[in-house]
Amino acid sequence: MAKEKEFIPSECKERKEGEELLPPSFSGSLKVEVPNFMKRMEYVKQCNFKTVDKGGGQMEIAAGMDNIDSIIQMAKIAEKHVKSVSLKHIESGEEYKSWGDLLEDPACDSMISEISGYIMNGVSAGKS
Repeated sequence: MAKEKEFIPSECKERKEGEELLPPSFSGSLKVEVPNFMKRMEYVKQCNFKTVDKGGGQMEIAAGMDNIDSIIQMAKIAEKHVKSVSLKHIESGEEYKSWGDLLEDPACDSMISEISGYIMNGVSAGKS
């Protein structure tokens, strides 16, 4: 049985840009079902990605983001694993309650990529 994890996108956290500390633009999180090793490797194959050995038993997916078909496939795969969405754009108050809500708003494009990568790479115990 796959584990569900809470995922907090980087846009929901303070971030540093140069010397400036920027406030989060979103609040909230998602519940994500993290696929096991075999499933992730099937997804890597489907997306025509390669794995990179980082040493020490760590592997990372080399996405090659110049291939739009791979990016689309990766987002479709991620959709299957996002179990719930509870995000809010802080400035506008816009709420996002589903993967479809995220897909409809271009302001969420980088978040979709981040979530997709999180799912494709898997998650170590204790990390979110």
